[in-house]
Amino acid sequence: MAIGSEWNTRLLLDQARADGKSIVLPRLTPPPRHLEIHVVRDLDRDLVAGVWNIPEPDPARCAAVTIADVDFAVVPALAVDLDGYRVGYGAGYFDRLLAGRAPSTFCVTAIPAAFVVESLPHEAHD
Repeated sequence: MAIGSEWNTRLLLDQARADGKSIVLPRLTPPPRHLEIHVVRDLDRDLVAGVWNIPEPDPARCAAVTIADVDFAVVPALAVDLDGYRVGYGAGYFDRLLAGRAPSTFCVTAIPAAFVVESLPHEAHD
């Protein structure tokens, strides 16, 4: 789910559900924090306010899955470069989550063209 000035994904999620697709959203766990992902069947009933009031799956209602189970992921970013590296908010939560993706998991981000740059600093874990 989008926060701040991020692209609002709600219309995309609603259309995916209407098309019969499964929706999987991240949840930030209690410390030590990391992202878990859960299948969300009802965007109006299955989400709760999480850390920083970001809507996230209620683990009591939503089954956990792994990133390797995901075919298509919309990944948040503040900027991306031509080699596919991204900069997020700096905590590394998505970097660690995406490290477990399957080779077939197709990852995209949706940001204005002005935030696509030639090169970003990156490290081996990015």
